[in-house]
Amino acid sequence: MRLKNELLQKLSIHTTFDNQAQQFETYKPSAVLIPLIDNYIPKIILTKRTAMLPLHANQICFPGGLYHPQDKNFIQTALRETQEEIGLLTSQITPLGYFKHFFTLSGYYIVPIIGLITPPITYHLNTAEVATVIEAPLTYFLDLSRYKTMKVFNQKKLIEVCKITYQEHLIWGATAKILLEMAVQWHK
Repeated sequence: MRLKNELLQKLSIHTTFDNQAQQFETYKPSAVLIPLIDNYIPKIILTKRTAMLPLHANQICFPGGLYHPQDKNFIQTALRETQEEIGLLTSQITPLGYFKHFFTLSGYYIVPIIGLITPPITYHLNTAEVATVIEAPLTYFLDLSRYKTMKVFNQKKLIEVCKITYQEHLIWGATAKILLEMAVQWHK
């Protein structure tokens, strides 16, 4: 409960959910869950994608995926995808709200949903998509000094993207940008 109150106080999150996905030309609508474990030491859950995936292989990300027409809203997308990928039941997740959407270099717009997870947690990984789950202290990602930039090629152009490293895991692109947005809001 303490974490929920702190999140609602410090983060600029929207708490009403639209009924459908907006259309942004060629961008594909999607949602991710920012799963926060409500424990004595709050933790954030990230996943490492498998090497065999055609897109974003081996990358660190939040559970999530494409909006489906049968989804009532983005929260349902995030909850459905989280259950499919790591086996968290929707009954274990309390959605608090969402950040503004983010556009990605790979053609998606992502709606990040913030959700509190009630322990105990048992993961059931979809091993076709998820190689491992990473639980990390939330405070690690709230430290603005940890965020850097790196250069990557996108459509034959060299561009700068946000990155952060946790242990041996490089987190970059949209996931790092969402984490950075959360950290910036936390310190306002």
